[in-house]
Amino acid sequence: HAIRVDRSHADAWNLAGRVALARSEWQIAEAALRHALELEPTNAMMHNNIGLLYVRAKRGSEAVDALETSVALYDGDAPHFVLNNLGLAYELTGDLEEARDAFESAIAVRPLYSTARVNLERVVRKLERTSRRLDG
Repeated sequence: HAIRVDRSHADAWNLAGRVALARSEWQIAEAALRHALELEPTNAMMHNNIGLLYVRAKRGSEAVDALETSVALYDGDAPHFVLNNLGLAYELTGDLEEARDAFESAIAVRPLYSTARVNLERVVRKLERTSRRLDG
């Protein structure tokens, strides 16, 4: 309804994208989130949201680009969940060291953030398996 009232309202497009994302309607979510970003290209949360869409759609390099932009726009004060999402994006691309670093950063921001702790443990196990294969 808000979009019909004001098609230039970036927050309404962002919300529409989040709703479509929750419904796994990737194309609708991407179109809405892209439009939101056209209206507000420096909105860090909107970059996070499209990055999360790309994570869920298994589009790793696009997710990394969007989430790195989000982190940069937060200018050193990125929320824990954005850093966690960035870790997931790096993991999708196979960059496990960067994923580990992002999850550790999420935990540094919010020490009791269990989602990042679980993700960190998974990535550390993957790194250990890779190291053993290279050593063996």
